[in-house]
Amino acid sequence: MKRKIFLGSFWLLLAFGTLQVIADVISWQEYYTIPVIRQSGMLLRLAMRLFMWPAIIFAEVLIYWLIRRRNRYHALSWAHAGILIAAFLILAFASAFLIPHRGIRDTESRIDDRIYRQELQYFFWAMVAIAHIAFLAVLANCARKDEPVTSPAGTENLLDDIEI
Repeated sequence: MKRKIFLGSFWLLLAFGTLQVIADVISWQEYYTIPVIRQSGMLLRLAMRLFMWPAIIFAEVLIYWLIRRRNRYHALSWAHAGILIAAFLILAFASAFLIPHRGIRDTESRIDDRIYRQELQYFFWAMVAIAHIAFLAVLANCARKDEPVTSPAGTENLLDDIEI
């Protein structure tokens, strides 16, 4: 009996990684027009930040492609992909819509804004860690050796143990 090949997480992460590359290239163009960033050493750090996550996501896509025949742990694969994408989307939503509309009026609100950003980063990294724990569980389960198939009682062949 042939196993069903599972490619759901592969396609989901491939699509998300491609969209992230497009978004990173657009944001790279926006950041590059700022003279302070272009002239300082921040350009290398910005490039690392913008291209690190797509590289990690495409590495995971490649791993999902390599284990596609052995991956029988679909729920863990979906959990990894879903939690990882949710972490990025929540961070982007909060950064784009919630933080700018908080309004900074005095020193206390600046401190509150900084604390809010730190908590958002902690939440993001916690979700990334949980997603990658699920990914490691998928890899560990796929690397496990399959249990031998046992035949019903009375149908054993005496020559099964002999290797040619």
